[in-house]
Amino acid sequence: MHSTRSDNLDLGAPTVSQAAILRDSARVMGRPIDITLLDRKDTRPPCVRSPAIRIVDLDGSLLKDLRSFFATVRRTDWVIDIGAGDRFADSHGAGRLIRLFVMKNLAHLARTPLVVAPQTIGAFTESWSKRLALWSLRMSAMMAKRDERPMATLHNLGYRGAFVEASNVALRLPLTGPTAKNSGPPRVTINLSDLLKAGEDTGKNELGAVLDCPAQLRRLVTRFQSLAPRGILWPMSSCPRAA
Repeated sequence: MHSTRSDNLDLGAPTVSQAAILRDSARVMGRPIDITLLDRKDTRPPCVRSPAIRIVDLDGSLLKDLRSFFATVRRTDWVIDIGAGDRFADSHGAGRLIRLFVMKNLAHLARTPLVVAPQTIGAFTESWSKRLALWSLRMSAMMAKRDERPMATLHNLGYRGAFVEASNVALRLPLTGPTAKNSGPPRVTINLSDLLKAGEDTGKNELGAVLDCPAQLRRLVTRFQSLAPRGILWPMSSCPRAA
């Protein structure tokens, strides 16, 4: 549930960051690393490019042929699941959640340690989703939480296991831009969520946002530009590239 080709940069940025975190960790340990990204097919070029990263199309054929998916997962030492940031919940529909549970459970069946990367967890409102979520979390090798909100969800589910305090992985987004680090005016990165801009998945504002998010973002950009007339922002038409 990482993404390299989505128009939603809110999915691309954590993927770039996660790859950078893994490469940095491997470098500190003095170990080589190979990363396989399971990603939905799309026409956009991938925003993560590296000889150490292989992208496998997560399309209907792979999920229908569960043996192929199982074999892919079993060949790895770890599975890191970020749940597309906020998909580990009932709010995006039963179909998406069931697909996520299928992928998680295949990793558990393959006996490949599954790491729950920092993400939104819940809310779960259906009895079946609560039971499956609790079972998967208990089976996971490690779980990270990025804020206090999941605590109530975990408590209500009955989860009493250990977890790692973490930040949103996007905070480790590799810094790129036209100027050298620590020189020139401050630089600001703004996370553009296509879901908020478009009114969630269906355009009907399922999350009940009370702000006009596109207008608010424009005001924010204008505000930053007024503070630094020399310019501290540049357009980003796709997610950052990690070499």
